[in-house]
Amino acid sequence: MLVSSGISARRLWHVYSRTYESAQEHSDWWARYQRDVKCAACAYPGPQWRISPSPIAVAINRWPAGSITGGTKSLLHFLDERLAGLLRPFAPDVLDDKAYYVGTATTSWQPYRCWVTPPSRTVDPFRGIRCCHIPCRGCGRFMSGSHADWAIVATSLDSRLVYQSDEGTCFVDDELVHKLSLRTTFPDLKFVRIPIIPEPLDGDVLPGDRGWTGVFHPQWTKLANYFPPDWLESAQQAINENRSEGS
Repeated sequence: MLVSSGISARRLWHVYSRTYESAQEHSDWWARYQRDVKCAACAYPGPQWRISPSPIAVAINRWPAGSITGGTKSLLHFLDERLAGLLRPFAPDVLDDKAYYVGTATTSWQPYRCWVTPPSRTVDPFRGIRCCHIPCRGCGRFMSGSHADWAIVATSLDSRLVYQSDEGTCFVDDELVHKLSLRTTFPDLKFVRIPIIPEPLDGDVLPGDRGWTGVFHPQWTKLANYFPPDWLESAQQAINENRSEGS
């Protein structure tokens, strides 16, 4: 059985496609997704899904490209069916469903799988110095600013060899990359090593961090460099409401 090495010795890769081309979601599917699943304030699954996560099947009408791709509007991540089949045994928490084509096919089409991971089992890859977080005003997930420094806190890792972020980004342990010969089997994939750090460097204290008290304290001065004023105002209102409910 393949088991990850010690945390301090681990090498983790952000895996994505060099030939990425997003898939266009079918309009009927997109309407249902907006109504039943999507957060009202961001592109990702909303608060009800986060409470009770389930697999998401996606209907698309424009063929994507790349072994790892995603939806144009939903931003959900799709894996080539062959790649998903290889990684799935090492990603026990992933909720897996099909991304299926709706339309008139003129050539063969490679099947994809839509991967999502329950929020409690995702990793945050944006814990570097030039980063800060703010809760989404709709679903409450912690978002990071653009151009954030990539880094994953060691304590968020365990024996799994495949992880996803809350946004769906895939990370694969170096041991598995070699075991499955991913570089040669899927030549379009690019592998970028992600720093694994002992403690967060962003200055935030998030759920799971040392010192987390259940109340989030934003770095408002730093946030102003990453988020527009209307987002900050909405986030402040959401934080105040959450504190009132918890008092």
